[in-house]
Amino acid sequence: MSAVKLSEKADLSLLKTIHKGDFCISLRSFQGGFEYSEYEGVVSPAYPELTPIITGRAAGNTMAAMLAAFDIYEIPDYMWITDMGWEGVFYFKNNDGKIYNIFDDMPEPLWEDILLSRQLYLDGILHPDVMSLPDWYAKVQEGSCAISCGADIGVAGSLQAALTQADPNGVYEAVTFYNFDEDHRFATDFKAWDFCFIPSTSTEENKVRTLQFLNWVAASQENFDLCAYGIEGETWEPVGDRQFKVNSDLWAAETWTWVRNAAYERYDSNFTEADLMHIDRFHDADFFNASILSGFSFNSEPVSNQVAQYNVALGKYWFAIQNGAVDPEEGMALFREEAYDAVTAICEEMQRQIDEYLNR
Repeated sequence: MSAVKLSEKADLSLLKTIHKGDFCISLRSFQGGFEYSEYEGVVSPAYPELTPIITGRAAGNTMAAMLAAFDIYEIPDYMWITDMGWEGVFYFKNNDGKIYNIFDDMPEPLWEDILLSRQLYLDGILHPDVMSLPDWYAKVQEGSCAISCGADIGVAGSLQAALTQADPNGVYEAVTFYNFDEDHRFATDFKAWDFCFIPSTSTEENKVRTLQFLNWVAASQENFDLCAYGIEGETWEPVGDRQFKVNSDLWAAETWTWVRNAAYERYDSNFTEADLMHIDRFHDADFFNASILSGFSFNSEPVSNQVAQYNVALGKYWFAIQNGAVDPEEGMALFREEAYDAVTAICEEMQRQIDEYLNR
């Protein structure tokens, strides 16, 4: 992209800010398409501004986490320790019943992805304000980036609708880095994060009534549809046998928060056949290797102070490291300094509980 010096009388309020490293769609797109900006300045509002990559700043949607989906699962039976979150600081591998952490045993693929994230950030491919955008997902919805990340299969209809409103010709396409080859297996402990539980503090009467309700929901497709999607023909409508389309914002509950049921679940009408095939693969028990720790749950109460200390350091450093916003070596040194003792104590307590579980 070439640049010209504006007249001092130019009305800048009519122009759009563009940063060095940004892309925009050329007015002569038929001759080249994207233009790369080597300057900090302004462009005509007719030039749609585009940042190559915008990611989130929480577990599962950072730059390194997105890249890691491509290669980290080549580690035999690699598995996050979900009792400690999605962050990947604590993990299992080799199905050996041992706990690992990134300070004592950084997975090589993850470290390479962190280094690549840093390079993408320095080269301006990753948004320069990735750690401070007030609402990074709003940027995705308005089509201000070419690539983003998501912790799901497919492109949600709501996201595509938002993009279409911003750009009638805009289309998002889902790309997955997961290996769906027939001979590939992922490790799992079969824990379902469906958030469907009955509090132990409930009265006996409430426990019985809650269980009766959940049993009713699971009794038929009709009951599930009512709770999951609302009133058919008003808030939603079926699309084929497996998908649905939302008609109203009067009912927008996510099924995973309270009534998830794989037997009855319907999927976004925007999902492609390939998306549905991937979902089916994840519903196939033969796609997984059962962890010897299936059924184990970590009780963090004995190390609650260390968990609190770890979480503070995690928020300060880990997501910035994964998004390339800090030097990886320096960031890891600071993270280690503030979190290592806590992580060590957590690992020791978790390993004690694991050993006790396996030796029952």
